[in-house]
Amino acid sequence: MTGSLRLSAAPFALAIGFGSVWATLADSGVVARVDPNKMAVSHTISVGRHPIALAVGEGAVWVASDGDDTISRIDPTTERVTKTIHLERSPAALAAAAGSVWVATT
Repeated sequence: MTGSLRLSAAPFALAIGFGSVWATLADSGVVARVDPNKMAVSHTISVGRHPIALAVGEGAVWVASDGDDTISRIDPTTERVTKTIHLERSPAALAAAAGSVWVATT
């Protein structure tokens, strides 16, 4: 399947999981959940300021925002942020594996 989709803002990071494509819209402070079968945004979720990285794993979608130094945990079933973790430094990258979420900071 191929296709294209115009989003409300330029995507900064992409991840695939839970039957969806997830995209950070960095200037908007949101994550868009895209249904790849319909090629449409099914939901948008407000997260921290300037979301720059995504990871899918450990039962959630994880979002790093360097505008407010946070990591947000999105429950893909409810499409809501269920936890916000405040960091002492700006996040730069994320990975979710082996029972943990790994964060690189600047």
